[in-house]
Amino acid sequence: CTIAGDLGINFPDRVRTTIFVGGEGLHTEAFFDRLVIAEGTTEIGSRVFSNWECLKEVSLPKSLQTLGDGAFVNCSKLEKVNFGSGLVKIGDGAFHSCSKIREIRLPKSLRIIGEDAFSYCKALESVEFPARMDSIGRNAFEDCKMLSGVKLPKLKDPLPKSAFCSKGFDLEVGDSTLQITVPCYAAGTAEATVSA
Repeated sequence: CTIAGDLGINFPDRVRTTIFVGGEGLHTEAFFDRLVIAEGTTEIGSRVFSNWECLKEVSLPKSLQTLGDGAFVNCSKLEKVNFGSGLVKIGDGAFHSCSKIREIRLPKSLRIIGEDAFSYCKALESVEFPARMDSIGRNAFEDCKMLSGVKLPKLKDPLPKSAFCSKGFDLEVGDSTLQITVPCYAAGTAEATVSA
């Protein structure tokens, strides 16, 4: 992490709409602490930017609709994610173990957060959700020990009890408050309904 700099990914029009890279993703990560994905990109595939140890900030374009499974998994120094206004789905484990992210402001367009999407983001203190969503996956915010006082959106699908498993905090759901005290390993498949 000795060389800092920006990486803007700009592809020719014929390959611009989707970023997919096999194996463990792109291998230029050692030189960049900031990543800006070019406008026109609509999807980022699975594990494309996984294990980028120097990455501190990511800016996603408003054209991006889908963020693939594990897209930024284990980016241990990632602190800030600027979500584009068109994002619809965050895949399973997309930001798993990004232990320096402190806050997340999700766009109004977001409908799905996959399983383990932000699990083990141990510095995560706050999440701002859009007003309505379809679903939040199991263990989506598992072991986010600093997270507290979360105000949930209206959900189409039932909320898995394990979605926010941690050491106990309150979830605000409309005019009600749910106390989360069940550890992850005991949460099983029980569900709490938070409907539109």
